[in-house]
Amino acid sequence: MLGIRSTIDLVSHFAKGALFENFIINELLKNKINTGERPQFFFWQDSNANEIDLLIDKVISQSIIEIKAGKTVQPDFFKNLKLFKSLSPTTSGSWLVYGGDQAQPRSDAMVITWKDLGSLT
Repeated sequence: MLGIRSTIDLVSHFAKGALFENFIINELLKNKINTGERPQFFFWQDSNANEIDLLIDKVISQSIIEIKAGKTVQPDFFKNLKLFKSLSPTTSGSWLVYGGDQAQPRSDAMVITWKDLGSLT
């Protein structure tokens, strides 16, 4: 339906970021369901259009995940994670899932690759 026939088509497609985000959230959803858990997944956005791609509610705390298709970690990837943590002191963890190859701890979030989603469950 989107006309994507090859990886070259995907790399330059206008919906690449949205498709990557959808893929990550669906994989995390499947992981939760396959362990018998009922996922408490939410999206958060404020009145200024700042958003968190995935908020996982854990009753007394929340974990937040930003999802970026880019293969290189950029400083602005952490902007909304920092903002949300300043608004919600019960945030227990923050992650950045990206399209690159190298996991790395950062001061604002743990950066993981899309191949390492199992570490979030």
